[in-house]
Amino acid sequence: MRHTLLLLFAITLLVSCSKEDPPVLPEIEYMFDGDVLITERIYIGEDEVLSIAPGSTIRFAPGAKLESFGPISIVGTESEPITLISEDTVDDHWILVSWESAGTFDLVHTYVINGLITTHLTDCHFKNVNFYNDKDLEWNSACTRFWSGEILIEDCIMDWNRKGEGFLVHNIHQPIIRNCTFKKVNDAVEYILCTDGVVHSCTFLSNSDDAVDLNGCDNILITNNEFYDTKNRGLEIGGDVGGKSTNTKVINNLFVDCKIAVNVKDNSDAIVENITVVRNETGLEIIHEQNDGLTSNADVYNSVIVDTRWPTYTQESTLSLTNCMSDDPLPNGTNIVQTTIEFADTSMNDYKIISSTFPTGMDATTMGYQKQ
Repeated sequence: MRHTLLLLFAITLLVSCSKEDPPVLPEIEYMFDGDVLITERIYIGEDEVLSIAPGSTIRFAPGAKLESFGPISIVGTESEPITLISEDTVDDHWILVSWESAGTFDLVHTYVINGLITTHLTDCHFKNVNFYNDKDLEWNSACTRFWSGEILIEDCIMDWNRKGEGFLVHNIHQPIIRNCTFKKVNDAVEYILCTDGVVHSCTFLSNSDDAVDLNGCDNILITNNEFYDTKNRGLEIGGDVGGKSTNTKVINNLFVDCKIAVNVKDNSDAIVENITVVRNETGLEIIHEQNDGLTSNADVYNSVIVDTRWPTYTQESTLSLTNCMSDDPLPNGTNIVQTTIEFADTSMNDYKIISSTFPTGMDATTMGYQKQ
């Protein structure tokens, strides 16, 4: 099973690499360069390219917006980043929209400050983008909402204020979000009706709601992520929008000081492997709250739960544990150990196990989260 999951992960990363090739764009026809104030809604036609030169600062006055029906190329450099900033006193200000005919949207080495983005059926590549917000957004106003198309988001930072939400991804095949950091972002990553997606090597810090939501999704891989101080669920699998999520793989993740580490609900199912759960209120919550004869299900392997009030909780659901260890009793399973567990240095977020008692045949290199 483990080899199958690793093969799935390798294939997914190979797919992601193919998406990194820069698109072939027509000759640039609509260029913003320097310090520019946008004072109105500007439309870029299908035969034009919305382009912003490296080092430019684009300011958006109240109500101003760029709406592009052609390709978007907002590509700064490490030494000359681009800045997009809303100067609107209104809390929710959409500054940039791509429509179906845009085709591609490249956003690279850019600061996006207090402005929201929406894309429609667009092939989006965001890399080295810093998103910042200190406005009092509506609860469902997203930093970026992607409607269909494709996304590859990598090496980005979202520094928020627990208002609104993060990346909302609707009905996309193979969405990929990797190597990103989310600070104080509710629903930092939410996949809705997505398939064959990845959330890989991200860090989630101090969310006041959930960190990652999977609603009505199939075959999503959540791997090598770290979740700290999530006030609700680190990972929610299944939900009110879109219903159950199936074939979710949760491989090699760390959950520290969260209310709930992993929540599987609404007739959803998941394979959970090599997670470490530390100082959570609930570790594994597997529930189905409807009295309809259906159940949620989780198969958990090689995992560690420490100093957690309720290591597991089930309701009208099934939970299978294999090769697991905890400092508190766990439900019956295969090769389960209750023992004192010590980590290398929790003050430095080093959760390598240094204690010596493990389930039979297991050791520190095969149990729990393995930092990559």
